Amino acid sequence: MKSFITPRLFAGTAAIALTSVLISFGYAAEIAICQLVAKPGSFDHQNVTLQGSVAGLRETTSRAGNDYTTFKLQDQAGSCAVSVFTWGHPALTNSGHVRVEGKFETEHHQGRYTFYNEVEATKVTPLP
Repeated sequence: MKSFITPRLFAGTAAIALTSVLISFGYAAEIAICQLVAKPGSFDHQNVTLQGSVAGLRETTSRAGNDYTTFKLQDQAGSCAVSVFTWGHPALTNSGHVRVEGKFETEHHQGRYTFYNEVEATKVTPLP
């Protein structure tokens, strides 16, 4: 009897299964920023890992005294960018290369404010 599962099909199926398992345990496969920007609905409420350059860095302290940082994470070409929010003031600089891990939301409500297409980072790691 001949099998209908080709090695290429099996490899693709295995990759999809592995990605599903990683996401279900809270891990996120690294994706391209332009992929996220092109189809934000596909990543809504998902954990994501992205790499890129910091632009528009703003370190702020809320009225309640909580430090937070916002910036745009750009791809290498500078053609795509996504907004990033993180608590605290990590050691970042504009144009610095970083890896961002966090939850992406197409719409996030925080008090009276609404934020669109933003990653709330749980980890921001400067890269060489």
